[in-house]
Amino acid sequence: MAVSHGTMLQQGRADVDRALGLIVLLHLPVALGLALLYGTWTVALAIAAPVSLGVFWLTRARAGEARTRHAVGAALMTFSAIFIHQAHGMLELHFHIFVCLAFLVTYRDWQVPITAAAVIAVHHVGLMFIQNSGMPVYGFPVGHHIAFGIVALHAGFVVMETAVLAFMSLRFAREVSEADALQAVAKELARGNLEVEVHGGVIADAYRQTQAVVRALVSEATAVSAATRRNDFSRRGNTELFQGSFLQVIVGLNESMDIVQTAQRTVAAQRDEALTFLSALRTAVDGVADRDMTSRLTGTYTGDQDAAQSAFNNAVQRLEDTLADASTLAGKCHDASADISVGSTRLARGASEQAAAVEESSASLQELSAMTRSTYDHAVQARALADTTSTAASSSVHAMHSLSEAMDKIKRSADETAKIVRTIDEIAFQTNLLALNAAVEAARAGDAGRGFAVVADEVRSLALRSAEAARNTSDLIADSVTYAATGARLSADVSARLADIDVHVQKVREVIAEIALANRQQAEGVDQITTAIEQVSRVTMDTSGNAEQSQEIASALSAEAARMALMLAEFTVRSRQDGPPPRSKRPISQPRPRTAALIG
Repeated sequence: MAVSHGTMLQQGRADVDRALGLIVLLHLPVALGLALLYGTWTVALAIAAPVSLGVFWLTRARAGEARTRHAVGAALMTFSAIFIHQAHGMLELHFHIFVCLAFLVTYRDWQVPITAAAVIAVHHVGLMFIQNSGMPVYGFPVGHHIAFGIVALHAGFVVMETAVLAFMSLRFAREVSEADALQAVAKELARGNLEVEVHGGVIADAYRQTQAVVRALVSEATAVSAATRRNDFSRRGNTELFQGSFLQVIVGLNESMDIVQTAQRTVAAQRDEALTFLSALRTAVDGVADRDMTSRLTGTYTGDQDAAQSAFNNAVQRLEDTLADASTLAGKCHDASADISVGSTRLARGASEQAAAVEESSASLQELSAMTRSTYDHAVQARALADTTSTAASSSVHAMHSLSEAMDKIKRSADETAKIVRTIDEIAFQTNLLALNAAVEAARAGDAGRGFAVVADEVRSLALRSAEAARNTSDLIADSVTYAATGARLSADVSARLADIDVHVQKVREVIAEIALANRQQAEGVDQITTAIEQVSRVTMDTSGNAEQSQEIASALSAEAARMALMLAEFTVRSRQDGPPPRSKRPISQPRPRTAALIG
């Protein structure tokens, strides 16, 4: 089977591209620093910046490609030339070339160091001719004429290092390719493919040994599995062929076979014991089927059979005890059925007498119910009359309130009239004073005031008459006010008495309502009692019928008890005497005292 190569190598080259791309980018700050020292800004900005940024972008966008690797190598050597030029040919900066060539071996690609060496050769030879021509371009220290021998010497060192690096790159590439192949082999072995071909040297030999051991392990396990399918549990794996974990697997497989073989013998012994148990069980079950309750499961067993033996024997023993008790109870049931028959006869007779008494009670309750309904009707009529009286009393109270309010208004009107009369009296008094003053002035005037004196006398006379009339009117109004006040007091007193009457009428109404409600509840209670008596009557009649049925059932039960005793006599039981249970010797009309007490 063919195995794909190059996976680890390609991934490693892509990782180196990203790392060296960052190193190339870091060369730009160094070039800018040298430009600051030596004033070589044109080279730093026009050459160093585009090279570093372009190569850095290429290592991110095209990582792992061959052109990216060669571009990185060329860029590093270009920066060596830039640094040497910026430092005016400083010899110490030539070591940057060898450092960068050492970085390129991480690609494990022999072509990349050769590309870098070619770039170095080109720019060394070119810088030599340009510098010797007197142009301000430097590859060696300033002021020296550069001989071709010096350049060749430098080139020789570069070629030697490049050869070593190319050889190491080839060696590293082969190792990585072999590791890729072995990784693919390991994946196939993990999938269970033992036929995969393993190529390589020392490490591959270890894989081939592992493959052989795994094949042997599979062979041994297959042989043991085939023996197991043939029910041959004596087959064991060869422990001398394996070591370590594989030995533990074979030992565990052999131990599993030992356990299975032991389990097989145990199962065979349990099967023989189970067959013996089933045979004894069939014998015991046949005896029980023949109604022989003395039949038991005999023998000595272990485990579940022993528990089943105990359970079966206990069950048969309990069944035997139950049948013995049933035989005894059959006789007791026969005697009890006779007692029930006598009790049922008495119960039927008592039920008939009770039904007659209930009918008489029902008739009396019906008469009481009719009287209660009549009382309830009268109470309803009395309640209606009390409602009418309450309404009339309430109307009278309202009328007296209206009369009292009218009397209050009359009293207030009389008070206002008295005020007016007092005002007229005061006017008459003032008029009299004016008349007196006019008479005095007329006397002073003599003959000229004689006519005015006559008018003053008349005015005085009218004032005296007005004062007299005002006093008479005031007396009459005072009497009216007194009479109005007396009427208001009498009206308030009558209103209060009517209010008391209304309160008492309301209480009488409530009492009559409570009486009516009590009568209605009493009537309902009597109806319920009547219904209950009717139900008791029906129950009594049903009881009488049930008593007759109980007597018939008791007779049938006695016959069935005798029949059951004959059936139980067919079972062989240790705990009872042979023969059917004894029948009762007492007459049926004389029941046992206990049964009679229960019936009564």
